[in-house]
Amino acid sequence: MKLTNAIKLLNQYGEVKQDETGARIEIDGWTYGASTNWNEQEVLFLYCECGANTWNRQFYSYNTLKGLKDCMDRYIRATA
Repeated sequence: MKLTNAIKLLNQYGEVKQDETGARIEIDGWTYGASTNWNEQEVLFLYCECGANTWNRQFYSYNTLKGLKDCMDRYIRATA
């Protein structure tokens, strides 16, 4: 999938931060994003991660935009 499609999805949920490794947003300490190779436009994987340090970190990866969207929607519903 293309990075532009992931950015469109992420933009629906918050301010997108983009750099040479992809794009991401933060919602209540959780980071949702799309990872790419250096300055590439093809997404390697979509992810969700949280945790203050390496000992207490949770990381989930997704293969589709729908999977990432479902994850963000579940979190938003649970915290509403």
